Amino acid sequence: MHLAIDALGTKRGGAATGFLELLTVAVADPRIEKITVFSSPATDRRFAFPQSQKLEIIEKTVVDRNPFARISWYEYFLARACRSVSADLLFIFANYGRGCSKIPHVTYVQQSLPFSREAIQTFDSRLEQLRIMTYRHQMRRSCQDAARVICQSNVMRDYLVKYFDIHASKVEVVYLSPRKLDKIPGDYRRIDPMRAAPARNRILYVGDSYPYKMVETAIMGTRLMRQYRPEVQLFLTLPKDHPFSREHGVACLSYLEAGELREAFELADLLVLPSLVESCGLPPLEAMSVGIPVLIADRPYARDIFEDAAVFFDPMDARDLANQALRILEDEALRETLMRKGLSLVQKREAGKPYQRMLDICLEEFAKNGSRAK
Repeated sequence: MHLAIDALGTKRGGAATGFLELLTVAVADPRIEKITVFSSPATDRRFAFPQSQKLEIIEKTVVDRNPFARISWYEYFLARACRSVSADLLFIFANYGRGCSKIPHVTYVQQSLPFSREAIQTFDSRLEQLRIMTYRHQMRRSCQDAARVICQSNVMRDYLVKYFDIHASKVEVVYLSPRKLDKIPGDYRRIDPMRAAPARNRILYVGDSYPYKMVETAIMGTRLMRQYRPEVQLFLTLPKDHPFSREHGVACLSYLEAGELREAFELADLLVLPSLVESCGLPPLEAMSVGIPVLIADRPYARDIFEDAAVFFDPMDARDLANQALRILEDEALRETLMRKGLSLVQKREAGKPYQRMLDICLEEFAKNGSRAK
């Protein structure tokens, strides 16, 4: 099979991590003869592609950097590009886009933001809200035309069935597993502030600063904790000059590479994720994989993905965050329970071999539609 993958916009973070995991599995699978990837330009990416004779990379710089060109790409030119390279099946890694009658596609839905009204309302800009709803419209078209749809939780599947009017049998839930964060020797000076902080007082947030991430709740919660426990510090993977760094007890570490992130997790006493909505939430799973307790916003996606392996709090209530964080920091029995359950959850996710399952879905659809694709 010649597999085409649209990965435009996949540049760093969890999306890039998942994409490389999928690509590694596809390159190793003998049933895949060729892989063509439509990609953002190398100058904009924070990762390198694996070396393989199977792999052809086609960069789309203009499409990646121009929102109007991207809409046209998803709606029309992606299908043409697949025909021009004689692909058998298109895997849409980035939520949107369509194949054509002769080239079926599988859509992988990673973006949950368009399904959360409260998350969308955190954006003050009407233009930003309109952009999100435009993406939702494109996601709907892509999912309705897809041979299969893959998502990362039962909550997301229910959203897709309800709001996109597609049958549940067309949607498969594939729960993700975290990447393996190996220990890589290095002089990781960016996490020196964590090393300097006293043990059992280090709280880590891994993510960006979009409004729906509710980082302000974590900052206000830290302020409240420091009234009782002055040595508590919150560390954010945001640019060092971010305005949040001006807050007492808050340090911005900048974006962390894999080796740095592994060390940051090991230094942390607690990972916090206050986001109103996520598709998967890889940082908590990565933290669990190295035995770090996790505190997560109490929303349906989080209950579904993290089950009983985390403590939950109201993301609209900084005092609730502070109380739950202090409980985790001070209760050794609770910490041990969370560590044990977290490791067990990670093992269960790994046993599911999620990226192999995604590839198998593509191969199943090729087997069904192979004669038509030819």
